[in-house]
Amino acid sequence: MLSTPVVKRICDPSSRYAAYRRRTIQNAAVQKELRILACVYNQENVPSILNLLAATHPTKDGSVCIYVLELVELVGRAASVLVEHDKQQKNKQLTRSHSRVSEKITSAFNKFEHRNQGFTIEQSYTAVSPFTSMHNDVCEIAMNKRTNLVIIPFSKLAEDPVRGVNLSILHKAPCAVGILFDHINVPKSVNHVFRKRHNVAVIFIGGPDDREALTYSMRIALERHLKLSVIRFTHSEVRANTTRESKKDDNLIEEFQKKITNRRNIVYKEEEVTDCGDTATKIRHMEETHDFILVGRQHDNNSPILSGLDQWCVYKELGVIGDLLVTSSVKGNYSVLILIKKMLDKPGANTCLQIAASFGFLYFSFLVGAKIDMDMLLKANKRTYIVGFSNFIIPLVFNTIVCTVMRTKVHKDLGLEINLVTIAVILSVHSFHDTASALDDLNLLNSEIGRLSLSISIFTGLCSWLLIFVLFSYYEAATMRPIAFIFTWVSRALIMLFMFSVRPMLLWMIRTTPEGTTLKETYVAVILISVMASAFYSEAVGLHAFFGPVMIGMVVPVGSPIGEAVQKKIECFITMVLLPAAYLVAGSQVNVYDIQTNQFAILELLIFLAWAAKLAAIVLPCLYCSIPIQDALSLGLILQCDGTFNLLILSRMHRAKYLDEKSYTIAVLTGAFITMVSTPIVKRISDPSKRLAEYRKLTIRNSTVKKELRILACVYHQENVPSILNFLAATHPTKDGSVCIYVLQLFEQVARVASLLVAHDKQQNKKQLTQSHSRVSEKITSAFDKFEQRNPGFTIGQSYTAMSPFVGMHNNVCEIAMDKRINLVIIPFVFCIKHLAAVGILFDHINVPKYFSDASRKCRNVAMIFIGGPDDREALTYSMRIADEPHLKLSVFRFTHSEVRSNNNRETKRDNKLIKELRERVKNATNIVYKEEEVTDCGDTAGKIRLMEESHDFILVGRQHDNNSPILLGLDQWCVHKELGVIGDLLVTSSFKGNYSVLIMKQ
Repeated sequence: MLSTPVVKRICDPSSRYAAYRRRTIQNAAVQKELRILACVYNQENVPSILNLLAATHPTKDGSVCIYVLELVELVGRAASVLVEHDKQQKNKQLTRSHSRVSEKITSAFNKFEHRNQGFTIEQSYTAVSPFTSMHNDVCEIAMNKRTNLVIIPFSKLAEDPVRGVNLSILHKAPCAVGILFDHINVPKSVNHVFRKRHNVAVIFIGGPDDREALTYSMRIALERHLKLSVIRFTHSEVRANTTRESKKDDNLIEEFQKKITNRRNIVYKEEEVTDCGDTATKIRHMEETHDFILVGRQHDNNSPILSGLDQWCVYKELGVIGDLLVTSSVKGNYSVLILIKKMLDKPGANTCLQIAASFGFLYFSFLVGAKIDMDMLLKANKRTYIVGFSNFIIPLVFNTIVCTVMRTKVHKDLGLEINLVTIAVILSVHSFHDTASALDDLNLLNSEIGRLSLSISIFTGLCSWLLIFVLFSYYEAATMRPIAFIFTWVSRALIMLFMFSVRPMLLWMIRTTPEGTTLKETYVAVILISVMASAFYSEAVGLHAFFGPVMIGMVVPVGSPIGEAVQKKIECFITMVLLPAAYLVAGSQVNVYDIQTNQFAILELLIFLAWAAKLAAIVLPCLYCSIPIQDALSLGLILQCDGTFNLLILSRMHRAKYLDEKSYTIAVLTGAFITMVSTPIVKRISDPSKRLAEYRKLTIRNSTVKKELRILACVYHQENVPSILNFLAATHPTKDGSVCIYVLQLFEQVARVASLLVAHDKQQNKKQLTQSHSRVSEKITSAFDKFEQRNPGFTIGQSYTAMSPFVGMHNNVCEIAMDKRINLVIIPFVFCIKHLAAVGILFDHINVPKYFSDASRKCRNVAMIFIGGPDDREALTYSMRIADEPHLKLSVFRFTHSEVRSNNNRETKRDNKLIKELRERVKNATNIVYKEEEVTDCGDTAGKIRLMEESHDFILVGRQHDNNSPILLGLDQWCVHKELGVIGDLLVTSSFKGNYSVLIMKQ
């Protein structure tokens, strides 16, 4: 399984031909030798090939060197055979019947050589091999003999394997390839083949292949008795182009005109055409007056000369013009040679990427649908609908008017009619996922502006896609026959029925999955297969392929085990493997070199006007709804950020020919520029921490001891509850002021985009949580309720559950702390948050029970380490409240040093003032001890702190200190957890197996 693809990769014969891709007719001068490899599938191909060779005129300095290769299917043997016919001993490898046919073919070419001077039959071969690898023989001989042109006959039979061989040769040949088709009824005998060409025509539209055909015709025109007509089809829009390809076309035409100045047998014409119908008509007239027509294979099918003809193309390998000539119903007496300089796309180079991109787009659409929370829309307030409707209708009407005016004013030569309409529609459509991605990058998902942005984007997105659906249905009703229209809609109704049947199946999967376990692999596989089946069916009934996956995603319960399991299984693979392939495909279509100034200016004007209209459509309703101007501007910029979904839509429109390469490039780069500029602006003006600045003074020290103390207890896991409850038990309420506790349970956001904040006193909000989360929340809430009942003076003000990403979880903590005017935030030691009040980081060395319903451990010996600074003063203030409990012993240790005592700055004065208050209180309290410890250096400090671990069960310390102080100088070099500070890190990382807790205070 592993060896096969490795061998296929490193032993691909086509990789050896890459260096020879430039051996073409155009690169071989007219006066030099021309080497041709003529491929023959059967005897009937010989007359057509010899008649073509007869028209190829040898020169004095350069003959025409011909190599003949007869291709025979391998039957009845395993090994392939390549026979050189000038070596008689190798002819024995062929059967008798094959030998007779080969002799006839070789004889016909030898007779041609004798009758036509300047032609040399250099070598004849017979290759016996399977059709699937027959192209390797052709390419190998072409490479070894350094041929300029390979001639291959064309078969119109649909089931003929020769067509597959021709396709492989087209993709992998190391030189130019000519596909030959003969409308002439030539005799089957190879002995009567010579027919002179008299009227030869070259159809020139533009491109590498047409230049190759024109170069070949210049060699044919050396024959004086032959009349050559070069017809160049032009259009006003095509003449306006100044790309590199058009310049190469003009240079070759100019060179050709110089060479035919005195030649009466050569005619050059330029035919002005209006559309593809006019082009087809003029080509039909040529069929009646010429006996040999040359044309290139590859053209720009978006050109007004050919636009629309590709829809009727039967044989894609011949190109649009080649297919038109080969499938002609005119009973002419002419031959056609379609020349290919090289394939524009190497086979397999982009195919694998496009397949990966398509799969990535489908499953990405499913994940987007699975993360859409419709409850946000159902529970949205009035301002969401006002801003959302304005964001939908105003840009749509404005873009329609601007696009209509531009189409009437812009010159038709620019070819922007369909591009303007497409870009105007895309600028009016909104994507929920792009908004969510922008908010995630800005860390605003769980902020107030983030929740409002998501609600508006869901509403606007649904309106946008509903409008597109209605317009598309109206177009179908107007263009389709009634029976076909009814059949189409019945087929689409079946997919809706399938969606409704999927949800009961998903709910059954959830019920059969035990709590705490992951979804079965079988269930996940069934869901993924259903997504793919819905995509194929959607495409089959005329809908876009992503419609089915999005609908299946939307019926998945948000935040359910199914969404979580599928996300864990495929999201990483999709975002890291498949979507980058989509980005590569989308990026490969960007070409900045062919952008014209006037086209760039027109499209940029449309995009800028649409951007301004959309910004006004958001900001003005926000001001009407009393939203601050700063938030309104941020909302307007966030909702205009483009992302993955917009890029994929643009790429699909480009591949569907609704956007040309230049317009696509401008749209992609402008969208990226708008997002790149908007993001830092929003980050600057919408930082939630700025709104909290005025609340920074809500600390324990500024809240007097006799007043109510408000604490916000944050819980990450059930195991955090015992430590927090034990800490709260040590906080002594007073007669005049109780301890009010707010509980916030923090869960990681999985399988949903919108963050969640649930207040547990509102029963209806509990439905927003999954069953497993609800059970955990009930247990935690119950533990705190029991604590309230057993401890008078404590009040549980409110219990919350917040679901958000870890990177933005601090926003929920800060928002509640600000709204409830919290004095102290307690967080278990996991990570630190942006603080607005005093913050206490709690770490427990105690092995607490996992079941916390009876967690009630009293702290007896409390120590407070005081070195100096705002954080130590906050810790000392809190310890003084604890000391109100008469059964608790508080020991305050102040570490001093001779150099520190000599300082008389502002911070030292504040420290001394608080210590003075403590000493006054010690005089009237028997359970408070104050000691000053003289230390010599950081080693002495660490040693004394270690001794404290043995005799205390609760230690308080400030987080931030002056690390340059001689008391701590050097300890920061060994600090592991910087967020705990030097002393906090020393206590948390201690190897002493004590039975104590640590609280690190931050003001």
